[in-house]
Amino acid sequence: MASNIRVFSLNAWGGRCGQELLSFLEMACANEQIDVLCFQEVFNSIGLSEETVEMDSDGYTVNLTLFSELCDLLVDFRGFFVPFAEGYLNDSDRSQNLSQYGTAVFVHARLEILSHGHVFIHGKNVRTEDGAPPLPRVLQHLELSLGGTKSFILANVHGLWQPNQKRPSAERRKQATAILRCLERKEWAEKSMVLVGDFNLRENDPLFSTLIQIGFSHLIEVHSIGSTRSKLYGGDLRCGNYALCRNVKHSHLHVLTPEPEVSDHLPLILEAVL
Repeated sequence: MASNIRVFSLNAWGGRCGQELLSFLEMACANEQIDVLCFQEVFNSIGLSEETVEMDSDGYTVNLTLFSELCDLLVDFRGFFVPFAEGYLNDSDRSQNLSQYGTAVFVHARLEILSHGHVFIHGKNVRTEDGAPPLPRVLQHLELSLGGTKSFILANVHGLWQPNQKRPSAERRKQATAILRCLERKEWAEKSMVLVGDFNLRENDPLFSTLIQIGFSHLIEVHSIGSTRSKLYGGDLRCGNYALCRNVKHSHLHVLTPEPEVSDHLPLILEAVL
């Protein structure tokens, strides 16, 4: 019997949009029948029990306790946070607090969680006192099952940032190799797979061509989506977040346009029939 899943993906932008983000997520979870939420740019402060914010060099307020606030909000979901750096607000600014910077996935209670893990696709975990930007990056992965049906693989990516307008580079080629090595595990070969996140790549990057060659559908291209960036984005590149899938019967990608904005990215919802 086929299973329908709905996966939400958003670069949360470190909670810089404040209550607008949390209010939007509350509404989306009430109205959109979301099974899994995937976030990039999430902070988790160590030893801070109350909301802690810090100003970045662009004048935006970063929410260093965003993960715990998401946990409080998403009570029907189980949250998984994976840090890839400590003591940074972004690839340029260090934090005055002991904060972890990473990705997060929230899985609704109706899904069975069979496994959760991650691989570093660039560098390794960086602490305040060692290393320097560009920061490491991870691919967070879970195996999930809906209602006792066949399981599927979910992968959440936050790709390497470099000040080169998201063009190919030697570091990004190494990152692509790491991503492909993870996704091509033998035990995942026949499974349905959903891959989402902020890849920090242009939509025609060679990685996407390779993913298409190994069976993925590049849904930004399939649905001719013009932009996944909000009005808060100051650049001229039209896409940031992407969604791909493999071994599914049917898929569709929606781009949401909340007002007011909740990030410099737009939220995506991927619907798939397994």
